[in-house]
Amino acid sequence: MFRQHAHIAKETPARQARHWLMNNSTGRELLKTAAARRNPLLGLPYFRCPPSIDAEIEPYIDKLGLRNLQAPTDEIQLLSIEIYLLWRTIKASFLGR
Repeated sequence: MFRQHAHIAKETPARQARHWLMNNSTGRELLKTAAARRNPLLGLPYFRCPPSIDAEIEPYIDKLGLRNLQAPTDEIQLLSIEIYLLWRTIKASFLGR
């Protein structure tokens, strides 16, 4: 009835080539917020971040200077990166920076 081992598809090359911030929910929110503040005519959704807006928000990785930000390797680094990204999102939301 059920398989013992589930088949998990490998990630596509396009998804592997993406910056890790595009796969992080807090990182996507920061990029979406920065894109919406700098170009309100994009019409980005406020409460969600669908994959269809990847092309609009990916250039903001370079515009915000986050290209060299290393992906976290353990839980402590992940926590500190999440706090940093949250702080940048709040700053972008209210101060426009």
